[in-house]
Amino acid sequence: IASAFLAPAFLEITKFLIQRHFSLHRIILLNFSKVLEALSSTLVMESKHAELLHEYILDLQLLPLDDKDMMDFKNARKAGEDAAAYVIQRCRKYLPLRLMNPYNPNLLPREPGKRARTSIASLRRFILDENVPRIRKMYRRLRKNGVEIPLAVQNEILELYAFKGLESSRKTPDFVSVMEQVKEDNGNNAKVGDEDKKVNNFMEGLAKQLTSMHSDAKVMKPITWSKSNMAEIFFSEMKQKDGVSYSAIIAGAVKFKEYKRAWELFKEMRQNNLQGTTAAYNALLHSILYEVAPPKRWSATEPLLHHMQDEPAVSPDLTMFVTLMKLAIHSNQSKATVAQIVREMKSNNIEPSLAVFESLLKASRGESAVAYEIIDTLENSNFKKWKLQHPDDLKFMNTMMQTATQLDDTSLAVRIYKLADDNWQFVKNDKEFLSNFLGNLCKNSEPQNVWSYYEDIVPKHLVFRGHNGLNIISMILRNAQRFSEPKYVMNMWNEIKKYKMVLNDKMCNILFSVLRMSVKDHKSALTCKHVGTECFYAMQRVYNPVTVSSFYLGEMIRLHVICGEFDEAWKFANERAKYKVQLNFVALQSLLIGSIAVADPQATKKICRIISAAGYYLPDTALSKMQKQVNFSDTDLEDIKSLFDLTEENGGADFTKNQQ
Repeated sequence: IASAFLAPAFLEITKFLIQRHFSLHRIILLNFSKVLEALSSTLVMESKHAELLHEYILDLQLLPLDDKDMMDFKNARKAGEDAAAYVIQRCRKYLPLRLMNPYNPNLLPREPGKRARTSIASLRRFILDENVPRIRKMYRRLRKNGVEIPLAVQNEILELYAFKGLESSRKTPDFVSVMEQVKEDNGNNAKVGDEDKKVNNFMEGLAKQLTSMHSDAKVMKPITWSKSNMAEIFFSEMKQKDGVSYSAIIAGAVKFKEYKRAWELFKEMRQNNLQGTTAAYNALLHSILYEVAPPKRWSATEPLLHHMQDEPAVSPDLTMFVTLMKLAIHSNQSKATVAQIVREMKSNNIEPSLAVFESLLKASRGESAVAYEIIDTLENSNFKKWKLQHPDDLKFMNTMMQTATQLDDTSLAVRIYKLADDNWQFVKNDKEFLSNFLGNLCKNSEPQNVWSYYEDIVPKHLVFRGHNGLNIISMILRNAQRFSEPKYVMNMWNEIKKYKMVLNDKMCNILFSVLRMSVKDHKSALTCKHVGTECFYAMQRVYNPVTVSSFYLGEMIRLHVICGEFDEAWKFANERAKYKVQLNFVALQSLLIGSIAVADPQATKKICRIISAAGYYLPDTALSKMQKQVNFSDTDLEDIKSLFDLTEENGGADFTKNQQ
């Protein structure tokens, strides 16, 4: 909706200005960039599905990078939805939508004259809609009229209050109120006839308000449980209470981490001989998991299990068994205890979910036999019809892939990936899951196999942005280096350029190290030289340029000499003063070999002087071989020899002993 109505929203702003008798040429000259900047992020798409990312995202740089970006995106999207709602409500006559049925009738103003009936049925309808303000008004009206409200309805209200009825200190402003406030402020502050000032104030005020519209939500104090909240007040005013009433208030207290209050209510319920529900016992088990120290968790759980056996109305569910398994694992209970919980679950005809398998995997401490048994069970079952049954189901795939990584088992990792590829909704952390998978492949597979899976993953399941993905790129580069495959080095460099990844010192070091070890023939040398040249200049064009070191400069000289581009190699050598570095041994050796290979006396004398200045000398045998290939004159040979003799006398090192 936000994307569909942003343009009409700006159209309405323009029409608003026209209605205020501003001249058209002044409107055209207005700068709308501030408002566009405030609303631009509402056009960003949020989706974990690869087909949406691949087909509809025009700029991959707009994707949320982390949880903060995601929260900013959601707040901005909320502002866009409010803007669309405002346009629909206030600007119907300007939109083509007036000739059609509305997409969402709930966004349109309600017809006047229709008032909700005061009845139990209306109250139940508000409960289903989770409309807390309307429930409060309707409940007070029914009580005032003397209507007897059933206990079951009161319990439903109490449950809703306990989970959603806690009032916060401040409310996030909506677009309608912001728009009206800007109009009012603009009308009060600008003088009559000062049209330019009114227009500018209106646009700047609107842009400022839209930008900071949801900033209050970020600094809002967290909602905490207290005895003065709506749920506690409603519970204290109930004349009749049963086990469901206590269970609802216990679950709400645990949700807001008021564990002490939850146990007080549980003791009070037991003293009144009331039976709790399964939800109450699940909440209490959850409180043990997060409040009690790990060694004492199982001892605190056993009394609660005995209480449950005394209440036949309480039937264990999947959530309870998963929590019990987690308590047993965290308390370092034996495998027999975990197995007993699983047998008890089967006796209650409860099908295991992925959370159960994840707990079994943790209980076995990542044993290979258990991991293979679980993957065999999932592959042989009708897994595609499974649904999300427990929040911990989302942790299973990551835990399974971590186990395969610890076992260094590539075949197991491939089976897990294929299973997850058909059921991607069960993968919670895409980056961690895929990093572990590709890391496992890079250790044990050839570059061709790694690249095939990489092409299947990016951008289907993973999109790089900024520094995100540098670890994955470096792992694949190391794999290509190990197998001396410069083709895949070129492929990964193209991926870095494609996704505009930020180059840093670590990435450049890895890339040049891989290039150094990937040269095996003239064709591979040309490929490495091409990648190295592009990287060398690209790392100086970024916002925070990478410092050119003697290592980078030496590798560039070496690659150009290997490719026969001797003049280009000397061009890089002559720029050492520009980058404020000295030529390292690789650069000196490459230039010396290149000068001898092309039989250039001037270049050979020049590099000999540089070698001497660096503290090295060439012995007489090496000079004799060089004389035969370069054809020095006797005078030049004597000059070079005297220069190296002086270096040797001053404690210089033999250049030939370090040659690579």
